Amino acid sequence: MPRQPQGEALVRLLKKIADEALVLRPEDMAKELNIPMTFETKPSATLSTDCRVGGSYKTFLVTTAKVGESWYKETPEGMPNMEIPPAFINPGSVAGKPRVGYEMYRTAQCSRPNYTNIESRLSFGNLSGFSCLRPDRLKMLIDAKYEMATDGVSLSMYGPPDTYAYGVTLQFVFRLGAPCALGASVDLQTRDGLREKRAFLKWRACFDNARKVYCEAHGWKATQTELSDHGDGACESREAYIDREPVEGDTLLTWPDFRESSDNPCDYYRPK
Repeated sequence: MPRQPQGEALVRLLKKIADEALVLRPEDMAKELNIPMTFETKPSATLSTDCRVGGSYKTFLVTTAKVGESWYKETPEGMPNMEIPPAFINPGSVAGKPRVGYEMYRTAQCSRPNYTNIESRLSFGNLSGFSCLRPDRLKMLIDAKYEMATDGVSLSMYGPPDTYAYGVTLQFVFRLGAPCALGASVDLQTRDGLREKRAFLKWRACFDNARKVYCEAHGWKATQTELSDHGDGACESREAYIDREPVEGDTLLTWPDFRESSDNPCDYYRPK
């Protein structure tokens, strides 16, 4: 990595971080980035980790990074102090100096002490000062898909294939009226792994079937609270489905349409 890389080099570097899931290995990640980082791991200061006194977590470890001076700074290729116009609920602002951040959360619940949930994020904030990246360029470089979000926010996203254990997403954030990407992040989550997704779909199938049976028995009329209570009571917890789900399994998953069709939630389950 050159001392003052261009935006194109950064995009390809972040793709490599995502492809190799290096956010799971912070020391290797820092070496690949060529950015000085010092990592500290300690228990959460606000959540009890003692199951014997009613805590929810057996383990709640937080890893953060202290980032030193690096090549990630304002360059002629960027747009320092880029104005970000107000959009819907988001107020206007001015992008600050480029900054790098890293955090990882590892948790094990008291009810499932042998399963560790991981959430990890590497972030490059105020990206516009370093390089002015736009959706069309990201599409050309890494085939990032551009999608609208809400309240004037849009995303360019890339992700390698999910593994059984986790899913990884590289995303660039845009705001309406601002010409360049505001920031980029590589996010890894175990809940996006194929094992947890398969388990969720099996739980959801039970949940939907229970709600459908309830609607049939009540003339296709019910409140959302009634259906949720019935569905929750008819099925095991999602954690139970994850515990039973094998490591290997389907890699092509079909997601249902979760949108409600009207104010009467039973309409979602009524035969077409």
